[in-house]
Amino acid sequence: TRVLVVAAATRTDALDPALVAPGRLDHLIEIALPDTDAQREILDLVRVETEKNAGRQLFAPIDYGKVLPVMGGMSGADISVIMRRTLEAKVHAAAAGGPPSLVTTENLLEAIDGYKGVRGVVEKIRYGQYL
Repeated sequence: TRVLVVAAATRTDALDPALVAPGRLDHLIEIALPDTDAQREILDLVRVETEKNAGRQLFAPIDYGKVLPVMGGMSGADISVIMRRTLEAKVHAAAAGGPPSLVTTENLLEAIDGYKGVRGVVEKIRYGQYL
């Protein structure tokens, strides 16, 4: 019999050494975090797909010169969460009686800043700094 195991981990340092001992796994493949060009492509992919699903424009032109430098170390999943949270904030504002408006570069920068703060706390909890 043959067994194929496919697994993914964001923190390889937390894996049980017995799991990755010699002879356990045939291949270990590391996928690096996206570089600036890839992050821009991810932002564009999420934007285009979101607007396609909505059937209308949701984003003002994004100033990548401002957004990309503050996104260092973010994965595609991080970027998707930031885009979703930014859109959710716009929906909540419109539902509260605010005028509908497009997502701006400033909105994205605020969401990135908030996300980094939350991510920092999660990392501290993960590594036992808050326990």
